[in-house]
Amino acid sequence: MGYSENQVRQWYKNLGLPFPEKKPNAKTSENGDGMNKTERRYSEHLESLKAAGEIVWFKFGCLSLKLAKATHYRPDFLVVMADGSIQIHEVKGAKKDANGNPGFYAREDSWLKIKIVSEMYPCFVFKIVFPAGRQWREKVIASLS
Repeated sequence: MGYSENQVRQWYKNLGLPFPEKKPNAKTSENGDGMNKTERRYSEHLESLKAAGEIVWFKFGCLSLKLAKATHYRPDFLVVMADGSIQIHEVKGAKKDANGNPGFYAREDSWLKIKIVSEMYPCFVFKIVFPAGRQWREKVIASLS
């Protein structure tokens, strides 16, 4: 099921959010790989999962999923699990909730985009991953099961 650009724009408008326009000359990280510090840490975590045989492959910033005309979702990591399933991992920064429990920071427009894309592309498992101390936590947004 596809959504028109006007539908996606209307969702953003209804939420009082600006429509994400393409940004020219996006900044790159210090080492040129495009990752921030949290994403780099997560990449190292994925390397350890790969060495343990839990995943077989992963790649940063390699996929662009079309939401509407001139609107794309570019996930942080595409991950192929040992069972062959394909997952999309979106890395977010840590933020504790009101009770001091580990959580993550995500702007409302980011939430909207991942919810829309998870409905449009049900062949992927979508997860938000975030650091909690030295561990990584995850929140499944959409799953095949």
